[in-house]
Amino acid sequence: MSKLNMLIPDYNVKYTDYGKGDKIKYLSIPDNITMKSLEEDIKAGAIQFKECMEMEKKGLSRVVMISCSNEEDGYMAVSYLAAMENERLGIKSNMYSFADIKERSFHEDAERITYDDILDSEAEDLEYIEENMGDYEIDDAYEESAFRVPVISLNEVIGMPNRPVFLDTPFAMAKEDIENPKKPYWHNCVAEPVCILINFTNRFGGFEQMNKAMDRFKNNRNVYVIVQDLSLDNPEIRFENPYFEHVCDDSEVCTFVLEHTADYMVVHADSEELEPYRINQFECWLEQYEVKLDKNFPKKTMVKRILEINRPSKSELMSLVLKYVIKNKKSSSNILTKDDFSLLSKFKSIGAMDNDPNKMKYSKRLENELVGMEGVKQQVREIVDLMNYNRNREEMGFGKSNYHNVHLLIGAPGTAKTTVAKLMGNMMCEQKLITGNRFISVNGADLKGMYVGHSAPKTKALFEDYDIILIDEAYSLMTEGKQSDSFSQEAMAQLIIEIEEHAMDKLVFFAGYGGLDVSEKDNRMKQFIDGNPGLKSRINSTIYFQSYTPEEMVEILHCQAKTFKFKIDHSVDRLVADYFARRVKDSNFGNGREARSLLENATLFAATRVMKLPEAKRTKKAYETITFEDVKKAIERLEGSNVLQIGRKDRVCGFI
Repeated sequence: MSKLNMLIPDYNVKYTDYGKGDKIKYLSIPDNITMKSLEEDIKAGAIQFKECMEMEKKGLSRVVMISCSNEEDGYMAVSYLAAMENERLGIKSNMYSFADIKERSFHEDAERITYDDILDSEAEDLEYIEENMGDYEIDDAYEESAFRVPVISLNEVIGMPNRPVFLDTPFAMAKEDIENPKKPYWHNCVAEPVCILINFTNRFGGFEQMNKAMDRFKNNRNVYVIVQDLSLDNPEIRFENPYFEHVCDDSEVCTFVLEHTADYMVVHADSEELEPYRINQFECWLEQYEVKLDKNFPKKTMVKRILEINRPSKSELMSLVLKYVIKNKKSSSNILTKDDFSLLSKFKSIGAMDNDPNKMKYSKRLENELVGMEGVKQQVREIVDLMNYNRNREEMGFGKSNYHNVHLLIGAPGTAKTTVAKLMGNMMCEQKLITGNRFISVNGADLKGMYVGHSAPKTKALFEDYDIILIDEAYSLMTEGKQSDSFSQEAMAQLIIEIEEHAMDKLVFFAGYGGLDVSEKDNRMKQFIDGNPGLKSRINSTIYFQSYTPEEMVEILHCQAKTFKFKIDHSVDRLVADYFARRVKDSNFGNGREARSLLENATLFAATRVMKLPEAKRTKKAYETITFEDVKKAIERLEGSNVLQIGRKDRVCGFI
């Protein structure tokens, strides 16, 4: 992928009078960015800036409002737009007297920070001093320019104090009439472009005062207004919190745009769409710092983990990570390996580069918490290994796999299908194979809508809101008989679309009763799969859950007792095994659920027994112990219930 023309906005914070005077915030606009440069960057993945190019081509309005989720994207958009406007108007940097002043800029190769600079602590200390002493060339009288766009907070313009709005009301945020004997530097900005920042903390109620800001800059060639909207990255935030729903309301934005005949653009794209761009940014930083990655380095995985850190300035974040790794690497080579990044494993948000089995909580749970099921465990391990294998191949340049992360779970009720689906999903999330671990279990019939056109959105919403999706009793999605109704067809068509689109980043299970214990005639899961060729071709594995043996049921009983902090003596094992030996022959045997039912009934008799004791004898041990008699009575109760549920058998009269 081609090198990016603009990697990071050149945002500057300076102080006049050797750090004692005005705080000056401005964007240095590069004079080498053109319309062609932006087109190249968009082709290189920067698709969030498409609207910038479209607006510039049609002719930019004087006032431009930019809605974005973070300040970095907003500053980038302003830099692109201001640079293209300078190009269109034929404005060159050498027209300004201050152009001879030398400033550090990413775009000047001679001034860039290199690998050797980062290793040299003295150079880094010098850089720190230079940045914090201020630019003595900038005098108290700020000289405006087409190549310096001041960034002014809305609160600065309208005279409000910068303080969080979460504790304030619109009435409490009154103007503070504090006399300032010296005008701020941006009062001298009366002709060239300016940028007004409305971040999330001062957005609430701020638009009521925007006209004051616009009056002050009514003669400036361009006014760029950056509006931070957190709901772009988190659309559900509006519905979960009434405050955010109110603050994110765009009616005031709409009014402002109409009043000022402003251009309005949204600078944003989903994280998945920006993945190539982020990888390109990472590669550019590597080139900037004159380092290379080891041949087998999992670059894509590392980028994903860096981006999981909760910091909106993503490109700057990559720079900081690389500088940290370079500064602390032990070897003098400029080749970075996974070992060099291992020092980041102490931060949970990044995680270890290698899948260390000693740190894999859910892998351990798969082995330790599930009784028996060795075949199931082996299949789960193999699927997770395959996902890691495919990811590593992609990192090495072999291309993406066409593997669909869709699986069929069949077996009798109560055989831990849901538990295995959750564990497998959490294992994949833990190893960064899927994007999250939001789990949902729905019945197949739940996907069918109430009216025509309702099924598809319901199905689509599942894949938007969840990462691990279990569709239980999947055959209930179909109607009885061979022909499906329009609701089923609509849901199934959307289901196949979503599975294809999210083949690698979601985990999907179809579960139901089937397998060797079911005749082909009665196997509804087989009928369901055979009736949907498009779905069948996308299911990559079938995991069969066998019914538990009586001995395994005993072990499950003890495991569940341990989970709920009860102690059952092993003297009951033979009694329990004999009970389940009778139960497994019943066609309605519920497997693991029956162990839970036995424990709950034994707890009932334990409670009755303990509550009859004198209060002095109701010790902690009494409350945690389930006796042989408690279990025996529970078994008798359950067997009696089974007889009652079967009902009376009618007598047969006559001769045989």
